[in-house]
Amino acid sequence: MAEEKRQGFLKGAAILSMSTIIVKAVGLVFSLLLANQIGAVGVGYFNSAYGVFAVFNALATAGLPVAVSKMISSAYAVGKKKQADRIFIVAFTAFILLGLIFSLAMFFFSEQFAVHFIGSPGANFAIKALAPTVFFVCIMSSVRGYFQGRSHMMPTAISQIIESVAKVVIGLSLAMYAETRFQDSQLSAAAAILGVSASAALGAVYLLFYKRYKASKEKNMASPNRIVSSRSEIAKDLFRLAIPIAIGSCLLYILDMADTKIIYDRLQNVLMYSEEAAVALYGTWGSALKLYDLPGSIVIAVSSSILPVISGAFSRKEQGTITRMTTSGIRISFLITIPCSVGLMSFAGPLGRLFYSDVEESAGVERLLTLVAIGVVFNGILYITNSIMQAHGRVNTPVINMVIGGVIRLITNYILVGMPEINIAGAAASTVLSTFIMMVLNLIAVYRLVPKIENPLRIVLPMIISAAVMGVCSYAAFYGLKLFLPEKISMLLAIIVAVAVYFTMAVLTKAIKESDLRMLPKGDQLVRKLHIHDPRHFKT
Repeated sequence: MAEEKRQGFLKGAAILSMSTIIVKAVGLVFSLLLANQIGAVGVGYFNSAYGVFAVFNALATAGLPVAVSKMISSAYAVGKKKQADRIFIVAFTAFILLGLIFSLAMFFFSEQFAVHFIGSPGANFAIKALAPTVFFVCIMSSVRGYFQGRSHMMPTAISQIIESVAKVVIGLSLAMYAETRFQDSQLSAAAAILGVSASAALGAVYLLFYKRYKASKEKNMASPNRIVSSRSEIAKDLFRLAIPIAIGSCLLYILDMADTKIIYDRLQNVLMYSEEAAVALYGTWGSALKLYDLPGSIVIAVSSSILPVISGAFSRKEQGTITRMTTSGIRISFLITIPCSVGLMSFAGPLGRLFYSDVEESAGVERLLTLVAIGVVFNGILYITNSIMQAHGRVNTPVINMVIGGVIRLITNYILVGMPEINIAGAAASTVLSTFIMMVLNLIAVYRLVPKIENPLRIVLPMIISAAVMGVCSYAAFYGLKLFLPEKISMLLAIIVAVAVYFTMAVLTKAIKESDLRMLPKGDQLVRKLHIHDPRHFKT
């Protein structure tokens, strides 16, 4: 049973990780093209609108998908298919209602949010354009939670790819039209965001059709006649799990909005920047955050896969499986984020120039990305430990830790952003500090829950060595290639060198183990060819 669960986790994590890489690559292309199309000011309005969206999205979807995934995986773990089906029906109804309410609130009160919550009146139209996204994301979250609870990650992966491709095609087309027609940063940002809403609608349609198709195929499947909980009991259990997560995420995003308001206030009222200059600085910070968030999004895919596996093991009281899955999740998070952190530091300058042709704006991204890159590791561990605690039903601890980190970020931002020599770089420094504190608090809590997991220091040391060698080799390759080739091509080739060097070093230093390799396409063949075997890892 443990081996089956391991394979289910690895397969699910591999599917979501691959789709996330595709989605983020497409998303990065979207961000690059959008930044060059509408400029830092337009990107600032775009990102400001996302700050408002994030609060409503957290209220509607942060807790329920986790609760749905956990409850459905627990039901399937003990053979209660009918119970799982009813959980989905109750959750879907709740999602529809929440999505509708929050979308309407976001649309009709967009001006108030823009002026009073984030201090950027120009984001009004972008917030209106983004309002329908909440409704469609709610629909997607209910179906994704259902399939993730069954460790069936393919629907989530395909819907994400549909969303990302549609966002690029529709969003950029609308942004280009608005920029040409109106030459107004506010309207251009709103037009780009209309593409986001349209892409979410397409993702929701795909998932609904797929769920209906799967239901028709499974309609005549034999199912034990087990006792099924009432809808009210299921709703009570759903919201008992979901509300603390939703409140925590909502508080975190409210803190994010307050953070945005503080940044604008300190830049304009203390450092005396104009509104347009402040929005432009915030736009460069948003561009740096896009790159900062890339590795974490892959870890989220691993987290989504590990949660139902640990939940099922918890229901069956399989402590050995819980320990192995927890160790594997933390190991994979480090394996992904450590080289990404080194890579972002090494290529901060070229990456900044990818976003903006303007020298000052690209230099701003370089500065911010170099500062925030170390936080990539902390952020990845934060995601995976949140999922581990949620799988154990400990939904309050991550919330408390996130709020503590959020308050620390507000305080440090208020102090640092108001300093002329630091200004917007204070946002990067406060992000790293607050994320580090949250990570430490989460790790302490996880070690109390699962005391026999591997020591993080033993896990990370060979990865740090591998990433350091990778950084030196890729940096040298980039500057050597740049003598003969354009910068963008040189960077692409240097990234390929980085991946090859890191993988080779990870094998030599034993940073990568058999289970990690098996997550990759043709992983079994790689294990045999490289003669990598750890008989203790995932021993059944």
